[in-house]
Amino acid sequence: MSADKNRPVEEPAAPDRRAEAAEAAEAAVETRQDEPAEGTARRSLREERPLETDVRDKVAVEPAAKEIVRHADQRALKGDGDHYVRGVREGDLVYYVDGVLDRQVPNVETKYPGGGRAAHWDPDKDALVIEDGDRGTVFTPKNGRDYFDDL
Repeated sequence: MSADKNRPVEEPAAPDRRAEAAEAAEAAVETRQDEPAEGTARRSLREERPLETDVRDKVAVEPAAKEIVRHADQRALKGDGDHYVRGVREGDLVYYVDGVLDRQVPNVETKYPGGGRAAHWDPDKDALVIEDGDRGTVFTPKNGRDYFDDL
């Protein structure tokens, strides 16, 4: 008997396995979670989510870094210099320059050769980043460290 002594206790209905299977199949189609092939393990939910492989758009970059790379690109297109930096892909150059300007790249030496300029030498990459007001450039000098020392 139930709490109300006048009504009998209701027995729970037997589960409808076919209906449950149909609902599960429908849910799998909606979420694209098909059953793995026989003999393969099901991946965890974490693995089923797409991973963000490119977060660069979410990284704030100093406007000066963008301008320095833009200037270096223009000079390279004119045939006046090369803005190659060892170990840095062309698309990542702005992030490298930003790291140099923000002192995030280790072992970088800085000097101020006058005229409002700042020169940053990266001995690990043999690269030079020059700030000149709101402009500048980045390149690997042919004379290496001597170029930086002579500034």
